Amino acid sequence: MYFTKRVLEFKLNEKYLLLFNTISSALDIIDFQSFKEIKENIDSGKNINYDKTDLINQFYQRGYLFDDEASEIKLINKLAAIHQEDLSNGVQRNYTICPTMGCNLRCVYCFEGEDNHCNHSCLTQAQLNTILTFIKNDLNNNVCNKKKPVISLYGGEPLLISNYSIIENVLDFASLYKLEVRIVTNGTTISKFKDLLKKYDNVAIQITLDGAKRIHDLRRITASRTGSFDTIVQNIDELIKIGVPTHLRTNIDYKNIESLAELIGFIKMKKWVETGLVYPYVAPVLDYCDGSEKSMKESDLYKAMVKIEPNFGCPDSIIKKISSPCINFLNVFFDPKVKLKPWKMSYCEATSGGNFVFSPDGNISTCLMLAGKGVYQIGTFDASEVRIDSNKLNTWTERTIYNLEKCKDCKYSLICGGGCPMAAINLNKDLECPFCSDIAATIEAFVEHHKNDFLKGM
Repeated sequence: MYFTKRVLEFKLNEKYLLLFNTISSALDIIDFQSFKEIKENIDSGKNINYDKTDLINQFYQRGYLFDDEASEIKLINKLAAIHQEDLSNGVQRNYTICPTMGCNLRCVYCFEGEDNHCNHSCLTQAQLNTILTFIKNDLNNNVCNKKKPVISLYGGEPLLISNYSIIENVLDFASLYKLEVRIVTNGTTISKFKDLLKKYDNVAIQITLDGAKRIHDLRRITASRTGSFDTIVQNIDELIKIGVPTHLRTNIDYKNIESLAELIGFIKMKKWVETGLVYPYVAPVLDYCDGSEKSMKESDLYKAMVKIEPNFGCPDSIIKKISSPCINFLNVFFDPKVKLKPWKMSYCEATSGGNFVFSPDGNISTCLMLAGKGVYQIGTFDASEVRIDSNKLNTWTERTIYNLEKCKDCKYSLICGGGCPMAAINLNKDLECPFCSDIAATIEAFVEHHKNDFLKGM
């Protein structure tokens, strides 16, 4: 008899444990004493108490117990094939177009670097035509037939006035093929694009406010070293007037977490959420981008968030989510409405094979953070064609928990996916090395926040 090592245990109170089986996705509550007795008997090879037979049978059925380790491996391989097929059917291809890597802001934590900020070369119309032809061919060849692809506009700052014709052509193309367009913008130039944006019903905007005005204006600074808060707020109001859905992001680190409550109060005062068009969320500033101790771990951000907004996760909370890989995944894993819990066999869009990022230098990457960098590219494009190097693409798509040696026996791997590839590059100097985040502490913080819900469901 073999008890799986891929189960996580969390103490709910003095009597009960929550068991989280990462193989079968089973969530079970058991009294501590019964669990201890069964584990001790299995580990020592003793016979199980006859009174525990029903419980033992349930442990077998729910994937905690196996006849031997080989039986567990056989089940993992079987379920991996099911999850891989489901993942293949569910990958949404994202074509990210960077009209320029130049930007009119100098955010203190930006990972782009001053060289890219000052590079105001723009994507040419001929380059754009090549990209759009590539997307059209993918659509015609049913490459994207399982899930409708999206087009994202990124940078740099995509909504610089010098990019106007590029933006207009992308929106026209997306409208023709009924594709959603997501624009990641700093929000300072919306007034110059609002007449264009209101012509389309397939556009969503992401804009960042990094706290109340006194904090935001120290972090998201214009090239002329002035604050941007008032302009962005005015432009969010304009987007609401023309009916454009707006995701309002706040990048959080130890420098601005204390001001989040003040920003929440400001959002309430503006009644943005009540319009149904504004969706506020937070995300951690990544330590390998910021390069300092100001960055917050996912677990610390989660614990701070539930203190600031105790009803976080409920429909009436102002902040709707934490956009962070582990927390995003836990929300799905612990959602009782999701019947087939997904395994995270790879980490993100960059390793799923679903993301192509086109930058003005003619390079194609899989990760937004590599746009315009000229390294770890998976292809090139010009005025005539798009060229994808399948070997280089495979370097990313084959970065799975089955190919990362340290992940193979890790009990967290099925919900971790091997960690961020960019962190592996920047911190471990090796794409094919896993990056271990604070996933254990993050799951513990998540369970702690929801433990009363688990106990009520007994």
